[in-house]
Amino acid sequence: MKLHVGNLSPRVTEDELVNLFGRYGVVIGVQVEWTKRAGRSGGIAILHMNLTEGMIAARELNGRPFRSRRLYITLMGDTESGSHRIPVEAQSA
Repeated sequence: MKLHVGNLSPRVTEDELVNLFGRYGVVIGVQVEWTKRAGRSGGIAILHMNLTEGMIAARELNGRPFRSRRLYITLMGDTESGSHRIPVEAQSA
């Protein structure tokens, strides 16, 4: 499963994201979108995890602060199922 993670700090690293999401399972891959200015993050990353672990990570981390920014996570499905944004209200207390 792919997770689209938005609103990231411009200084976030792939290792930080692996550590954060790795609490919920194995991160198979991560790609941070970079701007052309000074090699800084564009605020978006795509993470690959297995389905169950990715769903748990998305539900737990969506809307939570990370490096002083609130994360916004969208589940990215295949072309048939499409993408699904996880509502912030659906997160556990």
